Amino acid sequence: MRTHIELAENGDLDSIAQMAGAYFNGENTEVDYQKALSWYLKASERDHTWSHYMIGFINQEGFGVEKNYDLARHYYSKAAAKGHGLAYLNIGVMEQLGQGCEKNATKSAYYYEQAVNLWNGRASINLAQLYHVGAILGKPDYEKAKIWYERALGLGEEQARAYINQVERFLNPKEWARQKVESFHSQPISFWDRLIGRR
Repeated sequence: MRTHIELAENGDLDSIAQMAGAYFNGENTEVDYQKALSWYLKASERDHTWSHYMIGFINQEGFGVEKNYDLARHYYSKAAAKGHGLAYLNIGVMEQLGQGCEKNATKSAYYYEQAVNLWNGRASINLAQLYHVGAILGKPDYEKAKIWYERALGLGEEQARAYINQVERFLNPKEWARQKVESFHSQPISFWDRLIGRR
């Protein structure tokens, strides 16, 4: 910690960012969001991408400060401009929830798609859900929802499997029902199941 402090005070950018992270996460020190923000701001002044993002996150969530969606968006935008997928994701969330702006599912979808293009699977799930519930078109679009859920699964988001199953129920109801029946009958029958007549 002392070495990082010395290097940070001497202007080493990586050490400045590490100091910020240490105070934010309580690594080898007490959690201190104000000090974390101070160090992140120093790094941000030198165009440090992760620090841009973290200042946005601190202001969006209100870690040690009052929530400030305008500042959050400003710093997320700086990070997004440098190709930061999480920044695009969180701008999308702000658009969807109306944080500092009117709720806008279409704009939200745009930012989620930018995040997906930067390999963010969570954004793909969020985008799929906008189509799933009909937030963009005014009615559900299960085909597009499935496409984005599958993209999320390909990016490692295992919970997308359950969502894919949900939309399959609407896209192919007969096939979905057939698979459910086959799955049910392929399960082993326990003594207790036989005893109480479940199977």
